[in-house]
Amino acid sequence: MKKFLTLFSRTFWRLLFVTAPIFLIGWIALLVWLSPIFGTIDAKRATLQNLTYWFLLRDLEETPQEKQLPLLECYLRNFGNESGKTPRFEMSGFIKRQVQRIEFARRERVQQELSVVNEPEKLFAISVPLPERNIYFLAKIWFFERMRQYENADFAEKKKILSQMVAEIQWWQEYNKEYFLTAEILPPNVTESFQELEVIFARWGADSSPEDRKRIKAFKPRLTAALVSDGINRIVGGNATGNVSESVTNAVGSFFNSFAKPKNEKKSDEKNNVPNTSKE
Repeated sequence: MKKFLTLFSRTFWRLLFVTAPIFLIGWIALLVWLSPIFGTIDAKRATLQNLTYWFLLRDLEETPQEKQLPLLECYLRNFGNESGKTPRFEMSGFIKRQVQRIEFARRERVQQELSVVNEPEKLFAISVPLPERNIYFLAKIWFFERMRQYENADFAEKKKILSQMVAEIQWWQEYNKEYFLTAEILPPNVTESFQELEVIFARWGADSSPEDRKRIKAFKPRLTAALVSDGINRIVGGNATGNVSESVTNAVGSFFNSFAKPKNEKKSDEKNNVPNTSKE
């Protein structure tokens, strides 16, 4: 028995001597890989992978205020119209079913939010998934920064800022459309887009100072007017189909819809053949 224990002890220590460094190296490698994801969020060291994981796993509202705008600009450069890429998505059948389940649950939740849209305590009591909260947060930074630029600009520059905002919203409209079509979901209709926008501004307003609520109230109609004007111009010019209301409200509402990691491809002049999934 003593001989067996001695042999076992020697074998154990030999295995430990061999495997311990391997486990140690594995843990170090894991920590090195996770540290950029769960460490400090900083746009200066952000990679495309970091941005994706931060969006899905981290609460971006915890980002220090001085780092919020650089973080937004980093997301826009990599995922927005500044990226020079057009959104393309690849989804397996399983992923499509999950996206459909999440999106239909989200639309039901929006209806719940609408019922308490004028009651901030009840509105904020309704739970919103982390990635969607991050969308609202980034969109709010974007809106407030463009609003600040508009307030400090001269007349000619004000028109330019509004035009840039419309272009950005149009890009996200296409992003949103491709996402839903790939998942085989009908994009939000006019009424749903208005409802989502109402909920978003209600959350922003309830979470803002009285002064910022006044700023939002003054600026929002100007942006809406710019969207309406652009919708009319595109329809008159033959570059859009459908009525003005649908064109405009889809552009506004879709900017704030679900985010997914796309397979990006460079823009081309060729038009893509998009299947028509709208119901009669």
